[in-house]
Amino acid sequence: MYYLIGDDGCQYGPVDEQTVLGWIAESRTNANSLLRHGDSGDWRKASDFAEFAAALATQTEITPLQPDLAGTGAGGIPQWTRPARTNGFAIWGFVVSLLGVLSCPCGIASLAGLMLSVAGIIRIKNQPEQRGKGLALAGCVISFLTLLLFVAFWVYVSQSDSVSTYDD
Repeated sequence: MYYLIGDDGCQYGPVDEQTVLGWIAESRTNANSLLRHGDSGDWRKASDFAEFAAALATQTEITPLQPDLAGTGAGGIPQWTRPARTNGFAIWGFVVSLLGVLSCPCGIASLAGLMLSVAGIIRIKNQPEQRGKGLALAGCVISFLTLLLFVAFWVYVSQSDSVSTYDD
């Protein structure tokens, strides 16, 4: 009997050799999938098992997840890791906030950068597997400071006595 950790990170089994061969034929498992024979404590790649070598040789390898063989979770089951993605709102919020610095008299870009950065922070909070919180926070700070400069500039201009009017 075999135990298998699927691409979803869940453990399946016990199953017999024919079931594992069927899963290989259906591409539900591949050479990098982790298997354990019986109650032995060691998890090995499916390619390490001689009984599955022929079936795996004909399979095209696609692995969306990679096993982290160093880290193990509950019951000695290896943890699966997926490369973390940086949140798009965080990236765009940071970029647009930098554009807001260049167009300070306008203020629209800074406001857009602030909104995108806040949206990035909210999405990262709801989906902790995403990265980019630092970018989103930097975008918020840059946009906020640029908006403050924008408001201070226009208050100064509107209160300035140096503006002369001509009465004819």
